[in-house]
Amino acid sequence: MNNVGGQAWGLYLLNVAAILSRTDGVIVASSLKRDGDWWNEVEIERVRKLVAAAESQTSDPRQ
Repeated sequence: MNNVGGQAWGLYLLNVAAILSRTDGVIVASSLKRDGDWWNEVEIERVRKLVAAAESQTSDPRQ
């Protein structure tokens, strides 16, 4: 999560359900990178947690 001017922005585990309830998709950018830094490698465990959060808190009415 990034913080600019006291405001948190970006996708993270605590807001994934709220964001996906209003959109068809998201850009995860650095939220899946080690330490949240865009130049670091993707952490598989962060990916797993984000996918699990998204799947458990959203449903696709088209299915």
